Amino acid sequence: MKTKFTTALKRISPHILTSEVSCKCCGRGADKIHPEIIRIFETIREIINRPINITRGYSCLKHQKELISKGYLTSLHSPHRYYTALDCVPPAGISLEEFRDIARDVSKDVRIGWKAYSQHIHIDVAYIKIVKKKPTKAARLSWVEGVEW
Repeated sequence: MKTKFTTALKRISPHILTSEVSCKCCGRGADKIHPEIIRIFETIREIINRPINITRGYSCLKHQKELISKGYLTSLHSPHRYYTALDCVPPAGISLEEFRDIARDVSKDVRIGWKAYSQHIHIDVAYIKIVKKKPTKAARLSWVEGVEW
């Protein structure tokens, strides 16, 4: 029998729960998270060897609009909409800068947002989607590997 508890514990990888990366608005998207961002996260997790809280994975358009209306630093064409981003809270004792450095060591191409945030780090592989999906010209120009903000 499937219960709320067993659904909440379903995983898309050894350390990522579907509930962590599903859209907070509609509950969808966990099954489409890009394998490269999962690989990067799992490698970071292995290096740190402690749980890393994921606060956001996929976000649908409705959720993106809601976040923007509340004043959050995001856009309609956020990599979260394209299944390529994770927002992570480093474990106690690991600074944002240390987490950033570990992420950069894991992948020179990963895009890292950390300067604009005080509590979490945004990691994404949006540049992978440029080839398949072309959102807006602005998104294509900014979705360059290795970018930090």
